[in-house]
Amino acid sequence: MFGAPLPERRLESTVALVTIASALAAAAFRETICDAIRSFLGLDSRVPRLKPLRSGRRIKVAILGGGIGGSAVAVWLRDLLGDEQVELVMFQNSPVGGRCQVIELDGQHYEAGAAIVSEMNVLFQ
Repeated sequence: MFGAPLPERRLESTVALVTIASALAAAAFRETICDAIRSFLGLDSRVPRLKPLRSGRRIKVAILGGGIGGSAVAVWLRDLLGDEQVELVMFQNSPVGGRCQVIELDGQHYEAGAAIVSEMNVLFQ
């Protein structure tokens, strides 16, 4: 089943999301989705921690959506600022990971992949 075609400017990010989605699904049974994202990105690609904020106040951030984008932003902000500087709240109406899910059949786990694949995605043509 194919969704509506994506604009050309979103093609590169779609390919990147498919790659990230595959890595996340493979690591879905780790303790948290944050661990899966960090594992995929590797320690060398983590954002260096910023110096403490001058105000001493914690930044409050609301993240809308627990899909790959929202989850990645949450990990990035926590790595950048640390738990002591940022308070993250994620609002989602489906399981964390969005369309990147793993299903279990007969005791085996399988990557379900994204629910919608665009016809413009060169990897699926």
